[in-house]
Amino acid sequence: MSVNNVSQTENLKCASASAGLYLSYPFSVRWLLGSKLLGGYEGYKSCYTDTARLGGCGGFQLGTGVSATYLAS
Repeated sequence: MSVNNVSQTENLKCASASAGLYLSYPFSVRWLLGSKLLGGYEGYKSCYTDTARLGGCGGFQLGTGVSATYLAS
């Protein structure tokens, strides 16, 4: 972890869990289009830096994405 471009001796620890929908659609014989929509929670433990203490926090997260797959043979 770095704060203001200064490397710190303490590690930032976090954990997250997500769940959601993964969808795919065969666009043609060789192309597959996909998308995802995820929701979850991520939490951080408190840690100490050389200048200050960063308190622990957590919150909900949302993620989305698209993909394209080509089948080459």
